[in-house]
Amino acid sequence: TFLRQLVAQRGKKLKDIAQPLRVALTGKTVSPGLDEVMLTLGKDRVIGRLKRVVDLMRGQKVS
Repeated sequence: TFLRQLVAQRGKKLKDIAQPLRVALTGKTVSPGLDEVMLTLGKDRVIGRLKRVVDLMRGQKVS
């Protein structure tokens, strides 16, 4: 899948990022496959949710 290829290009394995990514996108530890979640949410929502998590991790205010 695209996600596996992307992770492999960076020398990682999907298992290394799957759970944090799942929580960032869905707010839950259990969900359908990440590919399905991302397709359902759409590009703009996925990017928005990931940016929000990055902002939270940096300690910035999030609306």
